[in-house]
Amino acid sequence: MKHLDAYKLKWIAIIGMILSHMFYAWWDIMPFWLILVLSGLGGLTFPIMSFFVVEGFHGSHADNGLYVGTPGHTAESLGFRRGMDCPANG
Repeated sequence: MKHLDAYKLKWIAIIGMILSHMFYAWWDIMPFWLILVLSGLGGLTFPIMSFFVVEGFHGSHADNGLYVGTPGHTAESLGFRRGMDCPANG
């Protein structure tokens, strides 16, 4: 059995969001069964994207265990230099 990687999951979420927008655009002319299918498939988008947000958060900590978003810590205090290392500092 083939596994779902991040690329495939993102495409599932993108297609689900497109189907969800189709549902909201044309819900008044769709049969009931199609409304259920499109809204159900569109409902997959939020859990998939939430998963990627959490995965990105866990992968964003510095070597010293502090997160870049921790209050009181600047990019420089975590070892980043101004310029190319930290795009937020320009």
